Amino acid sequence: MDLPRKAFRVYEICGSDTLTTFSSLGEKGDIVLIYGAENHCARRTAATFNERDPNKMSFHRYVLNLIAKFTETGSVGNMKQNRPRVLNKVAQIGVSDHFGVNPNTSCARFLLLLEFP
Repeated sequence: MDLPRKAFRVYEICGSDTLTTFSSLGEKGDIVLIYGAENHCARRTAATFNERDPNKMSFHRYVLNLIAKFTETGSVGNMKQNRPRVLNKVAQIGVSDHFGVNPNTSCARFLLLLEFP
């Protein structure tokens, strides 16, 4: 398992084969709440979060980035990417025809075939 040096140390201490990071909104929200309870200390927040579930790990740098994001946007969720939509009839017919013939083609592959930006 290729882990960063600090992550490998945590991995050795925990002795777990299923060491993961967190990604759910609930876990991110927990970190924000723990940060407040730990008097705005990112290192103690990471340590407290890691103690609660040894199979998940958090570093103080991630906590600081998450708090900065929460302070700026008021949310811990990821922003949706805005992509231009094609709203003309010719493109709609082309999409319907293509997926009628090739229903297993991914959207990304289809965009590459059409050379969309």
